[in-house]
Amino acid sequence: MTTEPLFKVLGPNREAIHGGLGVWPEPGEWLSVDGPVEPCARGLHLCRARDLAEWVREGAWVWRAETSGVLVDAGDKVVVARARLVGPVGVLSARVLRLFAADCAESVAHLHGHHPACMEAIRVARLYAHGLTTDERRVAAGDAAGDAARAVAGTAARAAARAADWAAAGDAAGDAAWDVAGAVTWASAGAAGDAAWDAARAAQGANLLALTARYGKVAA
Repeated sequence: MTTEPLFKVLGPNREAIHGGLGVWPEPGEWLSVDGPVEPCARGLHLCRARDLAEWVREGAWVWRAETSGVLVDAGDKVVVARARLVGPVGVLSARVLRLFAADCAESVAHLHGHHPACMEAIRVARLYAHGLTTDERRVAAGDAAGDAARAVAGTAARAAARAADWAAAGDAAGDAAWDVAGAVTWASAGAAGDAAWDAARAAQGANLLALTARYGKVAA
């Protein structure tokens, strides 16, 4: 058992989309598997808030989940033999993922000294997510941030600047969000040890949940 909130990322019809098979039942109905659980082989795979950035896929639904029995920690997920969906948090829409990428990039902007081109890329990424600017402006802002990434000194600074580039210029919002989350975690915590790494992922997960609940809201 765990008291930490758990989540399941599924397709729009509650179907598995990360290598599993089948469709999850209606919320409130328990789903079980036989035999001992084994990560990536047998069992029901759930994630914690801090794992969510590893599971982003545009158009996927994030569900709150409950479980009972033994829980196996598998790094970026947990595996159980029995679980059920409780209710939807929301959809990982292009809007949600673009805003998430912009927030991640801004969280490490201090590493490149708040470079004007990078800050503009983050601003434009948010405008684009809300439908308030053009595709051409988004791409141009990302290109400028990419030029800045090549010019700034220091590996962490370049990673942070590149995150701003991806937030704006990434054509696939889901891919951009995953890339930015990874770059930001490395830039902010890569040299600071496991505790800093876990803290960075926890902050990203909490923010992604909040954005999904606000901008990806769906009817229960």
